[in-house]
Amino acid sequence: MSSPPDNPTMPPHGFPELHLQALGDHLLASNLAIRLLLVGGAAMRMRNLVARTTDDVDVLAMMAAGGQPAPPDLTQIQPFIARVARDFGIPDDWLNDEVAMQWQAGMPPNLLSEVTWRRFGGLEIGLAGRPVLIALKL
Repeated sequence: MSSPPDNPTMPPHGFPELHLQALGDHLLASNLAIRLLLVGGAAMRMRNLVARTTDDVDVLAMMAAGGQPAPPDLTQIQPFIARVARDFGIPDDWLNDEVAMQWQAGMPPNLLSEVTWRRFGGLEIGLAGRPVLIALKL
């Protein structure tokens, strides 16, 4: 039985929502709650700004207890990220903070404007607003 042809308007195998839900379920089961701010292709697709797929999730910031963004440190949740990768057969870096190098150059002044929040178990995801997504692409 052959697999269906790729549909460029649909993410492969529910990516990234299915994978974020699995990660959030693992966090919830471990009594952890994490808030991350996403940018890049995954954020654009999840906000329905683009139809194309992406193969990773870019974490720009982690929300601190006071609600302020800070450079992300995924160390605490790395075992769960790796578990999701193994369970779904996707690369270990499917969720990464490589884009966080932007902190060295400076963040857009409107970083938290138009953020849309979505919950996946113990994981709360902020999808950066259009102005920030555009500013980071320039």
